[in-house]
Amino acid sequence: MPFPNCFIDSFNHYSTNDLWGLGNGMKWNNFGGSSTTANTFISLGTGLFGNSLRFLNIAGNMSVQKSFNNITTWVMGVRFRVSAISNSMVIFNLFDSGTQQVDLRINNTGTLSVTRAGTAVTGGTSTNFIGINAWYYVEMMVTINASISANTWQVNVNGTNWINVAAGQSSKNSANTTANQVWLGQPNLAPITNYTVDYCDLYIDGGGSVNGGAFWGDTKIECHWPIATGTYTAWTPVNGLGVGCINDETPNGDLNYLSDNTTNDKSTFTFQPLGATPASIMCVQTVYDVRKNDSGTRQVADYCYSSGTGVAGVINNPGNTYQMYTNVLTQDPHTSAAWTASGLNAAEFGVEEMG
Repeated sequence: MPFPNCFIDSFNHYSTNDLWGLGNGMKWNNFGGSSTTANTFISLGTGLFGNSLRFLNIAGNMSVQKSFNNITTWVMGVRFRVSAISNSMVIFNLFDSGTQQVDLRINNTGTLSVTRAGTAVTGGTSTNFIGINAWYYVEMMVTINASISANTWQVNVNGTNWINVAAGQSSKNSANTTANQVWLGQPNLAPITNYTVDYCDLYIDGGGSVNGGAFWGDTKIECHWPIATGTYTAWTPVNGLGVGCINDETPNGDLNYLSDNTTNDKSTFTFQPLGATPASIMCVQTVYDVRKNDSGTRQVADYCYSSGTGVAGVINNPGNTYQMYTNVLTQDPHTSAAWTASGLNAAEFGVEEMG
């Protein structure tokens, strides 16, 4: 499976079983050794705009991990809430194939710090502090380097700069000036009972390709489901009719689905319109859940059809169990410019059989 450069998650379109790969699809790649379905799960209605990824009664290494390409510059943000502040707790961790590079953490005073694999850096601790039971939009940008340039390792909270690490500090702990794994959650924390941590509206912009390397700002991730068949209808509905096979709130596996075995066949769908007209649309991420049911290699790609312009996305080789595949589109393929609300509302998204 090709690893992404960019990834977003609302946590609104899959269940705890899907989070863990126990259901009908999986979007994340790994979990901390202390995580279980009872303490690391999708919590319904506890995000600001829907569900949240929740860690409950923190103890040991409770975390989730997403794999990426080898990338030097990172920008990421998440809406974050904590019910108590006791021990130090990590929000973001960047690793290079299992070796920690940097992290962003809450200290036991409520201040934030960035570290190089746990080692303090000059200018790396905030004077402002996080409070309990309140939402904060926390963002970090960092370039992995043995001697960083000015303004390349920063933290913003609710759009205000809290941390700007001094030039010349090191953000490199492995042999490489890259990271390829992002962890959410806390490695190796002493037990804290009656303690919840919620994440929602997550973006991870590897390479800073979406917004020119700048912070996105306080971001809402909207999740939209198909509502009607679109221009292309070549895939065959099984145990249902058209869009009824794929508009489930969470994946339902083989209960009903679309099937195809002919190269270049496409099926596209129109989607729910945006809830409001946003100031800007950073990107659109397609998500589809797929498996193959025969031998040999099969190839599938996401497909976008916008005002007469069609484009296939990332080609994936699905296995025999369901897997969620994502692709981020930073521009409307019809205009080759940033998405507008009207352009997105009119666009169709789906899949193409590639071979």
